[in-house]
Amino acid sequence: MTTARFATAPIGPSLVATDSGLTLTTTAAALSLARAARSDVAQSSGTHGAEFTFWGAGALSGAIGVLQPGASLAAMVGGDALGIGWKLAIGEVFAGGVAVASGLPIPIKGEIVGVRVLIATATVEFYRGKTLVHSRALPAATWHFGVSLGSTVAGDLTCAVNSGQWQALSAAALAGWALAPVTIAALRLADHDWLSAGTDAPANTRFEGLIDGAGISTLAALAFWPWGGDAPTQGGAARVRVLDAEGLLDALAQADVATVPVAVRMGTLAGTLASSTAVARYVCAGIEVEDDGHKTVHLVDAHDDLDQPLARGVFLPSIPALAWRPQPVVIGAVASVPALPANSDGSVAFLSDAPLAYVDSVLDRGDAMEAGTWAIDPSGQQLLLEQPPIGPVVCDASSIGTAMQPATLAQFLREAFRRIGKAAWSLSDATAIDTATGYAGVGFYTGDTVSVRAALAAVLPSYGAWWWQDGDGVLRFARTIDPASV
Repeated sequence: MTTARFATAPIGPSLVATDSGLTLTTTAAALSLARAARSDVAQSSGTHGAEFTFWGAGALSGAIGVLQPGASLAAMVGGDALGIGWKLAIGEVFAGGVAVASGLPIPIKGEIVGVRVLIATATVEFYRGKTLVHSRALPAATWHFGVSLGSTVAGDLTCAVNSGQWQALSAAALAGWALAPVTIAALRLADHDWLSAGTDAPANTRFEGLIDGAGISTLAALAFWPWGGDAPTQGGAARVRVLDAEGLLDALAQADVATVPVAVRMGTLAGTLASSTAVARYVCAGIEVEDDGHKTVHLVDAHDDLDQPLARGVFLPSIPALAWRPQPVVIGAVASVPALPANSDGSVAFLSDAPLAYVDSVLDRGDAMEAGTWAIDPSGQQLLLEQPPIGPVVCDASSIGTAMQPATLAQFLREAFRRIGKAAWSLSDATAIDTATGYAGVGFYTGDTVSVRAALAAVLPSYGAWWWQDGDGVLRFARTIDPASV
């Protein structure tokens, strides 16, 4: 998924998009807000949103909103007829250069503010954190998100955007602001011309007999070293050669078909689609044109999304010592979670990228801190200390329940897969393993960039278990047991 960022060009005067378009700052003193930067992705349908935060030595002189492609970037967001913007410092909404609403809350630097467009209902919404603070009608058009900045000296105010790169902290960004996924009509191929039965779904549907007589070539790989070292690796790929003299796949070969899902089934000429057997699921990696009559469809593992990072947030440059590092992940019960200083004296420290359910004790250089000298902030992610610590500071914490409760396998997998939006996995398998082992559960922590695949490799061996993919593409889990016990 390609998520939107600040476009490096076109861009308003005295503005520059930095950090690959994730941040925006000024290049010169610019006391007014007569400048804007917009997203590099525009939207004309659906629901989309982004959230922003501001930091720096300067005052919060900024505006957020939406712009049409023709809007002037030498005006504030909402400063001409092709934009709507919330001027943060005075709590007013502007459209066409005129204040059309007032009395909105005035955020401070470090807070999350956001904008969401619901194009189907012609509505734009503004958020402060999770709270909707204003909504109004949105003209039918194509829209970019936009930000305006002012500053007394160059670079004294910076804005960062989250349009789906990380987990949303406000309701505005839940939908994200991304390029629309490729949609193609279903293409049905077989190694013989074939028609589904009237009782099938879909009924009476033709399958084009274009697949080469060799069928589908598959490759499955499993690599491991039982005496330690690198984590096991597992994956699969496939290749289908197609005889396509009539050019049925020509348009697809020129399109971006990466990540288009592919289902493989096996049946008989006299049988029905319903009676066929699911063999595998893949996603398309591309179509190679060999010559006028032949193409090769390359397929890759449907679960390559396991290589996405487990952490769904990073530290912004507002904390220079932690800038762009992944935020730590806590799942289950973990002892000695490091508290990462978030301010100059360490009295505010970051613990986890998601809310913690319970913190048992806090230690400063090994000494337990007395009750009342520390607290967890309302987000459940930061530690607040009454006095600056000597350091280092650690705590015992759990992401589950009201005590130091470990995560069962089902709970761990649910949280890990939630982070990457994976639904094709078997909860019943995980629950069965929990029941069979009677194992209380695990605690998992990482402060580094770790993939979901690596996290599975760290946890599943604790249960004597591993994963596999069934014919319908569902991620399944099973234990290795003594055959004599069956």
